[in-house]
Amino acid sequence: MRRVFFLALLAIAAGMLSTPLYAQTLEAGNWFGSMQPPETPEPFRIGYEVSYDGDVMRIVALGGDNSLVLNEARFENGNLVYWFQPGPRVDCVLEPDGKDTYAGDCSDTDGATGQMMITREESRVAGLKSVEEMEGGGGGADH
Repeated sequence: MRRVFFLALLAIAAGMLSTPLYAQTLEAGNWFGSMQPPETPEPFRIGYEVSYDGDVMRIVALGGDNSLVLNEARFENGNLVYWFQPGPRVDCVLEPDGKDTYAGDCSDTDGATGQMMITREESRVAGLKSVEEMEGGGGGADH
């Protein structure tokens, strides 16, 4: 009887552990999100394109006419982890933040930190400006 109880407990524990591992994929397709570089006062809306080459996840961040490949995108300990290099290398760790949403910090080699989010819920980014709106309304100095 004790052995049956122990085996049942192991089966339940294995089931609890396997569920998060199974859930650690992003569905291929278009995702919504935001990015807030270190010296930017507010986040802006971006898009993501998620695809797969076999078992390898590929994520491309899209903002305006620009795209940015998120290298070595994978899950570690339930977090979405990747890096990109627009100049200095930037490493990101996005933690689960609700259903089909990951958000977290991105830090570069100089120690500057920004934030990124990826989600299936467009409502989470509905109030954010797009890259075009940020560039158009930036009031940058003319040289």
